[in-house]
Amino acid sequence: MRASKNKLKMLLSAVCVGIVAVSSMIPAAAAPVFTAEEGVITNDEPLDNSTIILEEYKIDGADAITPGEEFKLDITLRNTSYTGGTGNIYATFSQDEKLIYPAYGESNECYVGYLKKDDEEEGSFSLMASDDITDSYVLCNITVTYSDAYRTYNTNSFQIQLPVSSTGILAVHGFDMDSNAEVGSNNRVGVTVTNSGRTALNNVVLHMEGDSIDAQQQSLGSLTGNTTTNTDCYVAFKKVGQQNVNFYFTYTDVDGAAHETRPQTYSFNVGVREETQPVTGNSRRKVMNLVMTCTALAGSIVFLGILFGIIKMRKGGMK
Repeated sequence: MRASKNKLKMLLSAVCVGIVAVSSMIPAAAAPVFTAEEGVITNDEPLDNSTIILEEYKIDGADAITPGEEFKLDITLRNTSYTGGTGNIYATFSQDEKLIYPAYGESNECYVGYLKKDDEEEGSFSLMASDDITDSYVLCNITVTYSDAYRTYNTNSFQIQLPVSSTGILAVHGFDMDSNAEVGSNNRVGVTVTNSGRTALNNVVLHMEGDSIDAQQQSLGSLTGNTTTNTDCYVAFKKVGQQNVNFYFTYTDVDGAAHETRPQTYSFNVGVREETQPVTGNSRRKVMNLVMTCTALAGSIVFLGILFGIIKMRKGGMK
């Protein structure tokens, strides 16, 4: 009986030694890391259970957007994890109806990079608000993508609401010209201006700029909401051909804040003014000679007519 127990102990010891030996041959799993190549941020700690959220957003320097104007949208992203960081973080802006879109030369993407555990980072978008906005707010989308510990991309989407200023919306809606524009003269241009907003605008000034004109401006005073007005401007072009003129407005809203609208470009076909040729000395002499010739010819005709009448009367008397 004792011998059987000894054999059992030896067998168990051999099994344990085998397990230890096999375990020592299995390599330990290394924690994944990000490389610094191609814009990926190096990470030395595991990224498990990390989530990026949009913690805050705001319009830079304003409480609301104004249709027809550029603005800057600031965002704050936060990593909610208390155990690890996230890398290769991008935020993308979009608006379903294209009422808000990136400003000229700007992107709808914002690269944040890497966030440590329970850390936050700010980013921004340079955007343009369309003139077609009519509601009091616009719904937009912020999509955040980032990499986890297994180099897998995750996506979180957030919907934000941007308030629209009740300030009026100024635009040039038409032109009226008496005739074709001429170079070197003051050409009257009748401009139709519309304030399609709900509130009045003060200190409204219409500005005109172009390569072939001197910059000038026309004061329009105050414009109430939902109104259209006409004003006459006088533009002197320096070149012939098709010339472009940029029209834009500056004004103050009901709160006293100053605004400037984006330019509207219109083309004008400019021709050469027809001028009367001056009368020279030679031309004057030619005219006088022609008058004298015509007078002499008329006198000769009258004299011949009288002479013919006298001869006819004498012949009648002789009969």
